[in-house]
Amino acid sequence: MENLKYDCLRLVNRILSDTFEDFVIVHLAQSEFEVFSYPSSPEIPTGYGYVIDRTPQYLEKEGVLKILFNGNFIIPDYFNRLSTTPTQKQFHDILVTVLQRNYREFTGGAWDFSLYSISTPTQKNIAPNGARGLVYVVVDRKKATDWKEKTLSEASQTISIQQQRPFWYENRQLFFKLANGSVESLDFSKAEQSRKIFEAFFYLSSDGVGKYTSDKIALKYKQLHKDELEVS
Repeated sequence: MENLKYDCLRLVNRILSDTFEDFVIVHLAQSEFEVFSYPSSPEIPTGYGYVIDRTPQYLEKEGVLKILFNGNFIIPDYFNRLSTTPTQKQFHDILVTVLQRNYREFTGGAWDFSLYSISTPTQKNIAPNGARGLVYVVVDRKKATDWKEKTLSEASQTISIQQQRPFWYENRQLFFKLANGSVESLDFSKAEQSRKIFEAFFYLSSDGVGKYTSDKIALKYKQLHKDELEVS
C-alpha cells in the first residue's frame, strides 16, 4: 500500500472514530499530529492532520469528502456577523453562497453558513506554517466507511497472495486479517524503540527462522537500523 493511501486511511479512520454525524464538517491541515487545535484561538474547532499534500484531493476524487473552502477557517460566530460593515457583509454573503453550494452538491442537503465567520490564519494570529494545507471539508460517513473497507480489503488480498499470510507489515503498521474477513492493525509509528525491536523479530520471521536466538536478533536489528541492540 503506497504512502498516499496509508495517509488517507489514517486520516479517515481517525475522523470516523471521533465523530457520529452522517456528514462531518471539519478543518484539515498538514500536521504531524492526527488531531490538532489552537490554544490561543479556542474558537477554532479541533482539526485533523494529514501528511501528504495530495491527501484531501485524493479523497475528494474517491468521493469520500468534498473540499468546501481552501485556506480559511470557517467558524460558527454569531457576534462577528453582527459587527460587520455593509461591504464586509456583502463579501461574506458571496463566500457563504460558495460554501452552501459546495455542501449541497456533495450531500444533497442544506447547511446554513450565514452565521459563520471566514478568517485567514493571520487574522487569527496563526503563522502560515501553522495552518499549512488548510482546507474545510465535509466527509460522507457512509462513503468514507465503504472506501476504508474496500481499500483495506484490496491491500490484504494483494499481500496475502504474495506472502500467503493472514498478516503483513508496512508503513510502520502491522495488519491482521481476521477469520471474518475484517482487518485490524497495530500502529508502531509513534513507538520508535518498540517498533525497531519488533521489526528485528518480524524480519527474522520473514526470513524463515523458526526460533530466535539473542545474537541473531541483535544482528538483524543492527542490519535494519545501523544501531546496536543490547540483549541478554
